[in-house]
Amino acid sequence: IDEKIVVGAFRATSNNLNDAGSAHIFSLSGDYENTLSPSDAFTADFLGHSVATSGQLALIGAPQDDDAGSSSGSAYLYTTNTPTLLEDLAISTLGYGITLTWQATPNVPYHIYTTSDLTNWPSSPSFTHTPTNVNAAFTEPRTASTGRKFYRVAVATSP
Repeated sequence: IDEKIVVGAFRATSNNLNDAGSAHIFSLSGDYENTLSPSDAFTADFLGHSVATSGQLALIGAPQDDDAGSSSGSAYLYTTNTPTLLEDLAISTLGYGITLTWQATPNVPYHIYTTSDLTNWPSSPSFTHTPTNVNAAFTEPRTASTGRKFYRVAVATSP
């Protein structure tokens, strides 16, 4: 993150919930700036178990979050310049694929980008999905070549 350090604290007690976890933002000089925790935090979600940053964005993982099923996991996307939750993207590996769920605008297309290298996102989406209600869900079938992937979901814009 430009000019920031984000540290995950996945065993932290947050909002009186043991092991709910959190992530903390510090300046490069080490000064504490803010704490990130989702409003739907629950005991043993382990938010902060993984942290990925790019520019002013921080993606914070909660591998034991139960939003999409028991221990299905979630990823929370924050902006660090005004620590605001941008998107709660649940990622489930239950069954025969990778399922992404998020809060969406119905009947609006979303682009789903995938990469195995966070420094090299494709310019064209891997998939386009148009949810019919606010609870969007997209499943990519698991194949032998699926491997490790990172996902980015964005509202599709016209060229």
